[in-house]
Amino acid sequence: MSRVGKFGGLAEIRKTDQKENRGPKGGVLRGGRRSDPRFCAFNGYIRKDVHRQAMSVLFENREQNFSELVQELIEAWLKSQGRYNGIAIGD
Repeated sequence: MSRVGKFGGLAEIRKTDQKENRGPKGGVLRGGRRSDPRFCAFNGYIRKDVHRQAMSVLFENREQNFSELVQELIEAWLKSQGRYNGIAIGD
């Protein structure tokens, strides 16, 4: 029996989100996150060494980008606090 790690369900959530962002012919909708009202831009500070390591792993795996990683980590943290409702703006 396989074990699901602490964040095992996040990959399935990401796949669902990617499917929802498809156009009528299956292509990704134009404009991306910047013009999508469900997303907002933000700034934060992390140590340079942590950023370099994260970007290196993300580049090697090519499974997600930095924004998706931050989204998943914040959602997981909110869930651990009992404060995540899973409802996005526009849903």
